[in-house]
Amino acid sequence: SKNDFNIFEGRTVRGIPSHTISQGRVVFARGELRAEAGTGRYLKRPPFGPQFEAAAKRSADLTPTAVAR
Repeated sequence: SKNDFNIFEGRTVRGIPSHTISQGRVVFARGELRAEAGTGRYLKRPPFGPQFEAAAKRSADLTPTAVAR
């Protein structure tokens, strides 16, 4: 969204998911797995997709570097 405001800004929030909905069905609720065998789909993905590349770049960007004084 274009909004630059978040009601949780500056707060530490903790929580866990209570429900997961997949393809319109509740597959996880209150710690219980409710998925049925054969209802899932295999999604072919590259072994190290773009998210790994982004994480590696961020890690490299945050590596401390010496400052000549």
